[in-house]
Amino acid sequence: WTDDQNVGNYIPKGVYLGNATLTTSLHSAEDFAGNVIQTVPTLNATLIVDSTLPTAVVTYSTGGVTKTNFKINDVVTINVQFSEDMKDSPVPQIKLESSNASVTTVNTTNLTKVSTTNYQYSYTVTSGNATITTTLHTGTDSSNNIMKSVPITGMSFIVDNIIPTPTI
Repeated sequence: WTDDQNVGNYIPKGVYLGNATLTTSLHSAEDFAGNVIQTVPTLNATLIVDSTLPTAVVTYSTGGVTKTNFKINDVVTINVQFSEDMKDSPVPQIKLESSNASVTTVNTTNLTKVSTTNYQYSYTVTSGNATITTTLHTGTDSSNNIMKSVPITGMSFIVDNIIPTPTI
């Protein structure tokens, strides 16, 4: 057993990757008075090792309609659904990077918590045309696994302010 960061969090040697559930039992021990120890601990008999990184699915909507193309003055609700509960601190963050300097980029900023697995951000579309790429930052699950920065789906959306012109 090793003490993880010298704070009393003992981890069996060799259990560093992957997920596991470890159950403890005790054998052949007694105290100084000769009392035999119980073979099954009364508390904390199971240790769960979780090294799975949280992932996210990102969707975009305006006016309650999910879509991926938006125009000037649309208020885009960016919904981030995580694969597991996220801790309140550090707050999961989002970054929106534009492929065109004329369209607003959002530097890393906090998401708003809706539930332990659901967070949101509102983005108001400016003029110009671009692909906006979404990345996620700093959030952790209850086991302190840092979330994956690239969403499983919903990695980008389109800002399209080109007015269609019909041809006759």
